Amino acid sequence: MDPQLQQSLDYIREQLAAGQSEAAIRTGFAQSGWPQPAVDNLFTQYYASQGNNPEATVPAQPATTTPPVTTSAEPVQSTQKPKRRLPKFFIPVIIGGVVLLVLILILALVLRGSTGSKVINKTSQAALTQNAGDVARKTDVAQILAGISNYVASHSGNLPDQTAAGNGPDTILLCGGRCTPASEMPVSLSHYKNTPQAVSFHAYAKDLKVPDAETVYIVGNTSCNGDSLGATNQPSRAAVLFASPNGSSLKQQCVNL
Repeated sequence: MDPQLQQSLDYIREQLAAGQSEAAIRTGFAQSGWPQPAVDNLFTQYYASQGNNPEATVPAQPATTTPPVTTSAEPVQSTQKPKRRLPKFFIPVIIGGVVLLVLILILALVLRGSTGSKVINKTSQAALTQNAGDVARKTDVAQILAGISNYVASHSGNLPDQTAAGNGPDTILLCGGRCTPASEMPVSLSHYKNTPQAVSFHAYAKDLKVPDAETVYIVGNTSCNGDSLGATNQPSRAAVLFASPNGSSLKQQCVNL
């Protein structure tokens, strides 16, 4: 006989011997999870083992308080696979890697922008410096022409023919013949300095050119033809030649009265 069945039959016998009613024993089996047909089958076999006599007496045995629990039903195991999860120590590593990558990208962008800004600023500064120099040259040339015009007006149409140092380092004197207080016309300059090569009168030559951007030639009795000198023998006329930097070369310009 099956050991579990024998255990259950012994339990029924012990409970009946202890004075428990069949109904109470059945209730105990039901509360322990036994289905009703299984309980009926147990009692049927019990009575069969007692010679089909429900009233048969059995030796008294100590009563148990809990009916045997069936173990015929195996526990149901879950078929769902557990989700794979990253080890906890990987999470800070991944977050740190992402943060580091973002910081590297930001640093690269900042360095790139800084380098670009330096190049742009350097180029812009060079352009601004050149533009300022061109403006200062043109301003000085306009001052020279104004001085020549004033000299002609105050000296019966005669042109000055030489320059001399003025009272200040940035002042020249336009003179005729020789410089005397009566024949001087001062001109203030902001760019060209008062040196013998800075601003001077020069003899006419059709293809005359200034040697550099810091030299000014005044040529009397002529006018401009574009950026060069035009025809000569033009009384009371004067042309001024100067140049501005143009990359690695010079751009000559000519202006006249």
